[in-house]
Amino acid sequence: MSNNPNEKQQQTNATPVVVAPPPVHQEPELKYANVLYGLGITEVFLAILSFAMCIATLVIAGVMKTYTYTYFVSLGLTDTAQGIWCGAFLLASGILGIRAKQNPTRCIYNANIAMGCVSAFFMSVLFVMSVLSVMSCRPVSDTLATLILHALLGLLASFSGILNIIHLAFAAAGQCCQNSQVNGTMVYQQQQMVQLPNGQFVLASTQNYQPAPGTYQAAPAQVTPPPQAGGAV
Repeated sequence: MSNNPNEKQQQTNATPVVVAPPPVHQEPELKYANVLYGLGITEVFLAILSFAMCIATLVIAGVMKTYTYTYFVSLGLTDTAQGIWCGAFLLASGILGIRAKQNPTRCIYNANIAMGCVSAFFMSVLFVMSVLSVMSCRPVSDTLATLILHALLGLLASFSGILNIIHLAFAAAGQCCQNSQVNGTMVYQQQQMVQLPNGQFVLASTQNYQPAPGTYQAAPAQVTPPPQAGGAV
């Protein structure tokens, strides 16, 4: 080794030090957002259709009540307006399905599951009340329009209930069938002894990063003085 203090000399360790930082946990991507969006659009349309048919039955019932009949006329459960308040839950389920595509988070997916269950229950309520209304509309000659609307509401309720079950099933599968992704970065640390111009030896560390695919980050060399400085040789 040269005795010239102005000349830098290096002694490289034979064995590199491998450092692995803690793995970074990333939220898994949620699936079926487009499916939930399509189901949501369909449910919103069916909810609006339920509102329209229920309002039509109320209008017909209001007109019929202005007439005087010499016989008994029954309009079933028309005055309960079941198509409106049951349809409100279907509308909420549809809106959450649309939101699942705009903001695909676990919170939104859980809300889709919960509202899907609630909406399916109220669709069964709407179906039962519509069937009772169809059976109790009398006489048929005077209540035919109301009877047909209640029958259509029953069909809508049965179809929407099945749709709600499919909706919550996709929402559950979209978040439960995913594996968490763990990305880590390996750091290779090369240590070497460097002789400074004044003759003092220091320990220098050079780190090479192996980042995740598509990214790269280089770390600067770190120079760490030894506990006891050595002299020039």
